[in-house]
Amino acid sequence: MKKTVLIFACMLFMTSIANAAEFDVYCDNQNRKIIFNITDAGEKPLIVYVADADGNIIAIGDTVVNGTNHEAILNIPSDIQTEQYYTAVIEDYMAVNDIEGITYENRSKDIFISDADLVSEILSDMSNKNGNELAASIELYYRELDLDIANDYTSSCIDAFSIIRGDKKYTQFSDIKNDFIKAKAVGFFTDSSASVLKERADIYNKDLEMEFDSDYQECKDEVWRVFTHVREKINGMSDVENVVKKWFEESKAIAVINTSSREEMDNVINSYGEILGMDIDKYNQIRNESDKMTVIKALQGKEFDNVKQVNTAFDNAITSLNDNKNSSGGGSSSGSLPGGSSSTLPYVGTPVNNPSDDEENVPDSIEDENQNGNFSDIDNSHWAYDAIMSLYTEGIISGYNDNTVRPDASVTRAEFVKMITVAAKQYASDAVCSFNDISSDDWYYSYVASAVNEGIVMGYADNTFKPNDLLTRQDAVLMLYRITGDMDDVQDVVFTDERDISDYALDAVLTLSKAGMINGFENGEFRPHENITRAQVSQIIYNIMEGGII
Repeated sequence: MKKTVLIFACMLFMTSIANAAEFDVYCDNQNRKIIFNITDAGEKPLIVYVADADGNIIAIGDTVVNGTNHEAILNIPSDIQTEQYYTAVIEDYMAVNDIEGITYENRSKDIFISDADLVSEILSDMSNKNGNELAASIELYYRELDLDIANDYTSSCIDAFSIIRGDKKYTQFSDIKNDFIKAKAVGFFTDSSASVLKERADIYNKDLEMEFDSDYQECKDEVWRVFTHVREKINGMSDVENVVKKWFEESKAIAVINTSSREEMDNVINSYGEILGMDIDKYNQIRNESDKMTVIKALQGKEFDNVKQVNTAFDNAITSLNDNKNSSGGGSSSGSLPGGSSSTLPYVGTPVNNPSDDEENVPDSIEDENQNGNFSDIDNSHWAYDAIMSLYTEGIISGYNDNTVRPDASVTRAEFVKMITVAAKQYASDAVCSFNDISSDDWYYSYVASAVNEGIVMGYADNTFKPNDLLTRQDAVLMLYRITGDMDDVQDVVFTDERDISDYALDAVLTLSKAGMINGFENGEFRPHENITRAQVSQIIYNIMEGGII
């Protein structure tokens, strides 16, 4: 039995030496043929034969040569013993130790010759069974069908095989084998980890005709990391071969975006935007280069995991280029805020006049000599008015020199860090930190340093902090969670887009949500990857302060 298992494990192994011949043999048990194929083996015919365990030759013949490719078809004798292994061998006429690079050890392969009376039963089983019964049939007849179940054979392979087969009724063993090979490729891509995909995906890509081009080679690691987030379970799907190819193309597009520089991003958007469902026409209609850069900044340097995240960032960046006044007000995106009624939470992207890039408008600075709290762009009808004015009074948020507070403007990492360190009374003016993109002359330096020292924020692997990057809703909640810590659950909260919340932020979002400190929108979404606004930040910090948590 051990010998049989070992023989089978090696049965489909194909020797492949650079610029050398390759030898494969297939036993067609239905049509009682043994088919030899040798590629790149020279222009002279070869001898092929099949022998039993005692070395007795049961069939022998010559190859037919087409260029340097060889084929031979031998009939299975009707008087031999079946349901056992035989050895298929290739030789040259001089019986030397080398045939165009195929070593002597690799010129023989084991094949299984089955009982011809099983054909009808096998075709019926493969045509009609599903689930566990199909798996049992495959594991019973894999030798007769020449199927490899020793490697990468999973339940997803069975599911994929049922889908690929569909309603067809098999009449040929070869069709079963071809469908099984595709199903095993689908199962491999459905189940394997990123590291396994990176190492072995090229074994299966030819079965699904996936293109491993130069862009793929440049960001191979990132492609498979993203792929594990993009893919879904194949249960209930149809056309799974094309589904996997779609996962791959989307993953490659996202990986290219994740790894491209700002200079490359314009070309990347035009090359891959359609695959991800971006409205490229809207992007190409932008004539102002600084406006285009707003879109590019929203995509560059991120670690997107799926198509929705990319599209959300892209769409929000396009939206942010509209007049801020037109993007505020009523709408369907609303959420229930603690201590108040249902109120609109509009998303607005980068402000037209981004305070982080405006030296005259130092955002949320302690010095606020020109402000008296009578802001021109907010009154008590605004859903976050009380929160904003309370934080203004406490010196946590301030306005701008043009007498605005800009409630719908997005918040940068630096701005948010200033707000929460002051709110939590964890600001130390003499705090120090060391990031490649921050200097002690920056207005936010001591706030970032304070937050780092208190474990509220961390930098990136390249020792940058990216102070002017816009902050997402989930990252804002994560920073607040590091201040508040665990809290007693008050209510059960389920977000319809919970699967889109990154793993690193999930506990933070759910904890603060259950405690009633943050909420989603009326349609049940949390929208973790949307950029958070000044009004939303103010309301959350206000809720936490009112709850006595900080």
